[in-house]
Amino acid sequence: MNFSPSKVFFFQLDMCLVDLLLYFPRFFALYPEYQKIFHRFFDIPRANLPDNVEFNSQTLTVMNFLEKLVDNLGGNADSMMAAQAELHKGWAVGYPQFKV
Repeated sequence: MNFSPSKVFFFQLDMCLVDLLLYFPRFFALYPEYQKIFHRFFDIPRANLPDNVEFNSQTLTVMNFLEKLVDNLGGNADSMMAAQAELHKGWAVGYPQFKV
């Protein structure tokens, strides 16, 4: 079976997204206070999160940011994290959650 580089790349992205879709419910099981921060899905049972549109959207947003962050390791990754912390202050999230 032959896979083009683009098919391999998108398969890897899909697998990362699947990993995050599985990771966040486990993370919220250990730290339920963090799920409460997300007003769009704070009251969704963890088992139902992977089927929730808002949860999936947030997971994709996180994945996209992580991809940009990895691309900037050794460059401006610290300032990217600081900027994200600043953007998230309104949700009672700040620099400690974004510290590298």
